[in-house]
Amino acid sequence: MRESELIEQRLRLNIREYLKILDNKQNNNSTRLKRLGIEIRRSMLMLEDNYFKYHFMEVTDEL
Repeated sequence: MRESELIEQRLRLNIREYLKILDNKQNNNSTRLKRLGIEIRRSMLMLEDNYFKYHFMEVTDEL
Protein backbone atom coordinates (compact mmCIF):
# COMPACT_ATOMS: atom_id res chain seq x y z
CA MET A 1 0.00 0.00 0.00
CA ARG A 2 1.17 3.49 -0.75
CA GLU A 3 1.46 6.04 2.02
CA SER A 4 -1.48 8.06 0.69
CA GLU A 5 -3.68 4.95 0.76
CA LEU A 6 -2.73 4.31 4.39
CA ILE A 7 -3.49 7.92 5.28
CA GLU A 8 -6.86 7.65 3.50
CA GLN A 9 -7.70 4.46 5.37
CA ARG A 10 -6.76 6.03 8.72
CA LEU A 11 -8.82 9.11 7.82
CA ARG A 12 -11.89 6.97 7.09
CA LEU A 13 -11.49 5.08 10.37
CA ASN A 14 -11.09 8.29 12.36
CA ILE A 15 -14.15 9.88 10.73
CA ARG A 16 -16.19 6.73 11.37
CA GLU A 17 -15.17 6.70 15.05
CA TYR A 18 -15.86 10.45 15.33
CA LEU A 19 -19.38 9.99 13.94
CA LYS A 20 -20.08 7.04 16.25
CA ILE A 21 -19.13 9.14 19.27
CA LEU A 22 -21.37 11.98 18.04
CA ASP A 23 -24.30 9.57 17.56
CA ASN A 24 -23.90 8.33 21.13
CA LYS A 25 -26.32 10.28 23.33
CA GLN A 26 -24.03 10.05 26.37
CA ASN A 27 -21.36 12.34 24.97
CA ASN A 28 -18.75 12.24 27.72
CA ASN A 29 -15.86 11.61 25.31
CA SER A 30 -15.05 15.25 24.57
CA THR A 31 -11.30 14.64 24.91
CA ARG A 32 -11.45 11.79 22.41
CA LEU A 33 -13.55 13.93 20.04
CA LYS A 34 -10.96 16.72 20.17
CA ARG A 35 -8.11 14.28 19.56
CA LEU A 36 -9.94 12.67 16.62
CA GLY A 37 -10.67 16.12 15.17
CA ILE A 38 -6.98 16.98 15.32
CA GLU A 39 -6.03 13.65 13.69
CA ILE A 40 -8.64 14.14 10.95
CA ARG A 41 -7.39 17.66 10.17
CA ARG A 42 -3.78 16.47 10.16
CA SER A 43 -4.60 13.63 7.76
CA MET A 44 -6.48 16.00 5.48
CA LEU A 45 -3.52 18.38 5.43
CA MET A 46 -1.24 15.49 4.50
CA LEU A 47 -3.58 14.83 1.57
CA GLU A 48 -3.98 18.53 0.77
CA ASP A 49 -3.60 18.03 -2.98
CA ASN A 50 -6.77 15.94 -2.97
CA TYR A 51 -8.59 17.95 -0.29
CA PHE A 52 -11.91 18.20 -2.10
CA LYS A 53 -11.96 14.48 -2.82
CA TYR A 54 -11.67 13.77 0.90
CA HIS A 55 -13.94 16.64 1.93
CA PHE A 56 -16.87 14.88 0.25
CA MET A 57 -15.66 11.35 0.94
CA GLU A 58 -18.34 8.82 1.83
CA VAL A 59 -17.61 6.98 5.05
CA THR A 60 -19.24 3.58 5.46
CA ASP A 61 -19.02 0.90 8.11
CA GLU A 62 -17.04 -1.41 5.83
CA LEU A 63 -13.41 -1.11 4.87
